[in-house]
Amino acid sequence: MGSELLELREYIPGDPPKAIAWKVSARRDKLMTRQYDSEVPVRVRLLIDGAPSTRIGSFGRRLIDQSMQIAAGIARSAISSGDPVGAVLLDNMSIRRVAFQSGERGFHKLIESLAEFSAISAPPVQSWSARLHDMTLRHMAERFPELFEFRLSQIPFTWWPMRPSRRKVFHQRYVMAGILGIHFDLSIATQIRLLNDNGLMAEFASLFLGKCGVSRLEPLSEREIDAQTNLNFGAISAAIVNCTQHARDNEVLVVLANLFQLGQGRDQLLSAIRLAVSKHHRVIVTCPSPTFRRFTATSCVPKSNTVQHLLDAGEQIRFKELAADFTRELRRVGAVVAFSGEQEAIQLVLGEMEFARTGRSNVRGARL
Repeated sequence: MGSELLELREYIPGDPPKAIAWKVSARRDKLMTRQYDSEVPVRVRLLIDGAPSTRIGSFGRRLIDQSMQIAAGIARSAISSGDPVGAVLLDNMSIRRVAFQSGERGFHKLIESLAEFSAISAPPVQSWSARLHDMTLRHMAERFPELFEFRLSQIPFTWWPMRPSRRKVFHQRYVMAGILGIHFDLSIATQIRLLNDNGLMAEFASLFLGKCGVSRLEPLSEREIDAQTNLNFGAISAAIVNCTQHARDNEVLVVLANLFQLGQGRDQLLSAIRLAVSKHHRVIVTCPSPTFRRFTATSCVPKSNTVQHLLDAGEQIRFKELAADFTRELRRVGAVVAFSGEQEAIQLVLGEMEFARTGRSNVRGARL
């Protein structure tokens, strides 16, 4: 339980019987518990979901950005207390594991891995279209406005005549090929191919938009959403089981995932969490908020009768009901639930770390 006696405090349901100070309890006529200063650090493992559904939107407004903010706060607090922190980074393509890190150098190494994972995305292959053309051109104008000056991006001389509309499109294509060549360090031959090859232009434009935080333009169909959701639940469940098999005693598993899209893998996820809890590990499930706000009673009331405010309130109500369902199911298997829109998400994780440090178990399914 520890090496040095830290303090005596009143008994709390869940304290191990061997920690009760029976002589002191008899003198004070109430149960007292010995709390030790443990020299064994608490190992924290972050399981971060990087599925395509978490990468939609611009940087700072994506679901994965919320998860990274919570993960960085947990890592800073844990490493400052001397507790090592590791990570498992999951997406639809691969699983990347970051070894447990400690100290300032380890913290910066962990943060660098998290930043690289959140920035790099694998956008799906998209066909060249007017929407992809306009979106790419708009982001290029925002990031490289100096390259759109007329004296730097003049249309080259051509032997064949062009209509004014066609000449404008050719000029935009010419500028886009040059910017992609600078951004990806392409050869002159490849840049010339970009002027006429729509497939090649669509490939590099998708990569460019992926680095700008736009992973997909077309909306997903219901079949694609179900397939990604089931794959996402399966990958997270397998990662939890793998961490449970190779973990030491009383590790803290922090699952940062988008669980608002229910799929057939939900039961598999609950079974994996139940297994981790049965092995005396602590599981905290933190789900990013799609509305970037807490699900409170005031947030569900529209500010006015405008269409936008009514839609925002309806969306807030829908996600609040889903959050209540998630909370009931996850608490039933012994997990602690929080939402990244709440300011207490990091405090919940730190509280669970303190419980793991003392070796005490809380009431099953209760929120601390």
